[in-house]
Amino acid sequence: MQLLIIGGTYFLGRVFTMLASQAGWSITMVNRGSYSMKSFGVQEFHFDRHEAAAWRSLPWQEYDAVVDFCAYEEGEIRTVVTNLPGTIGQYILISTCDVYERKTGIFQTEETPFSSVRYGGEAGQYIAQKILLERELVSLAESGSFAWTSIRPGMIYGPYNYAPRESLYIQMAVQHLPIPRITDANAQFQLVYVADVARGILSACANQKAFRQAYNLCAPELLRYDDFYAILEQASGETLSFVDQTAEEAIQSAVPLPFPVFDWETRWVEGSKACRELGITYTAAEEGMAKTYRAFLPVYRAI
Repeated sequence: MQLLIIGGTYFLGRVFTMLASQAGWSITMVNRGSYSMKSFGVQEFHFDRHEAAAWRSLPWQEYDAVVDFCAYEEGEIRTVVTNLPGTIGQYILISTCDVYERKTGIFQTEETPFSSVRYGGEAGQYIAQKILLERELVSLAESGSFAWTSIRPGMIYGPYNYAPRESLYIQMAVQHLPIPRITDANAQFQLVYVADVARGILSACANQKAFRQAYNLCAPELLRYDDFYAILEQASGETLSFVDQTAEEAIQSAVPLPFPVFDWETRWVEGSKACRELGITYTAAEEGMAKTYRAFLPVYRAI
């Protein structure tokens, strides 16, 4: 089975590439060359995805699936499908659960309408472009001869995540630094372990059940900051040192707030469709954070 991965070397893409290699897929990868995956038997091509001529220079191939981890702007999928030599059986876009209308107090399913509000900042731009890309993918697939699948993960955590989310707190724990405890945080949020997302994507590849379908990938546990602190302490196996701060004090101190803080930010996502149709199960937060802590432990001990 032939697989084309676009991106695929950072965090989720890296974990997915390793799993796909172990599953026996023949993998071609296109990225900018920041990190090599050749040790996993991947055939790599390094160029900017916006270069149409570079896509046309690739060898002809019949791809059972294309998995696109780094489409961020409208038109980027079109560049691929109109210039890639060969055929595409299925195009899988890695999108986000943030594409939905923001409604507090209800579970958002794959049928929830896309947001009609254009929010400001980088996050707002990211969401708006993912919505445009999802629509672009469906339009291209329906006018062409390939199937589409949209994967919409929630907040991903796990090994290789060097974004200032759980890894920052793990670093503080490993180095015995005081950990900010946000005293006025009352939002609920959901996480999803990176390997669960990677397995969901792999299960969708060349799977006719996943054709013309979207999947939320988000664990059902509803957590608060206090839950996260308790899970982190359990993963460390030690009594951690915390310093109480309000959200405003944390912002003034440039402390990242990686999860929703206030109740009005709470959004619940229903991720059971992927369990039913793709056969995945979600790793409990305690288990996933323990694995993540162990993965980062030697990294932060060495600093």
